[in-house]
Amino acid sequence: MRLAKAVLLHIQRRQPSPDSYFAFNLMLASLPIIPAGYFLRFVIEAEFRGVEVIAFTTIFFGIALWLADYMRSETAKPLTPARSIAIGLAQCLALIPGTSRSGVTITMALLLGQSREHAARISFLIAIPAIAGAALIKLWDLFHTAITPEWFTLGLATVVAGGSAYCCIVILLNIVNRMGYLPFVIYRLGLGGLLVWMIY
Repeated sequence: MRLAKAVLLHIQRRQPSPDSYFAFNLMLASLPIIPAGYFLRFVIEAEFRGVEVIAFTTIFFGIALWLADYMRSETAKPLTPARSIAIGLAQCLALIPGTSRSGVTITMALLLGQSREHAARISFLIAIPAIAGAALIKLWDLFHTAITPEWFTLGLATVVAGGSAYCCIVILLNIVNRMGYLPFVIYRLGLGGLLVWMIY
């Protein structure tokens, strides 16, 4: 809400601020996922839903997050349009199952000089239009199928998912501030290893 207010002040009264520039950069970061998600959704659902893919992406991007966290900058660099677009392009990789949308955007943000907490905040804020857009596409698909969805159940599940996600974000930010991203790296490597064991 604070960012939205800053954007309105920027547009209506010509009052730019750090919040309004930050919000505009977040909008830029949110753009690449829209065409990528729309045009690639059927290909990805058909070709990349295997357990082998999920095992590989879980391990690979877990290692990438560890390396990015290890090489991170202690002071956050400004979020420029170029950096924003790079983070947005990284978010497109999350269309591949097992990649983790938050994990891959945090990884890219860390590599581009953002601090741990700033990288997490950028990741969660650009999730809002990405998830909203994905939901609209899925609703469009539901309206054009012969199956009648359980709308009440779907709505209740959406509310529960939103509430639990908010709680998880609060917990994650506290963990990041105290411990960094190592617990999540360990989790991803452990899960990926378990999937490999199940496959072979």
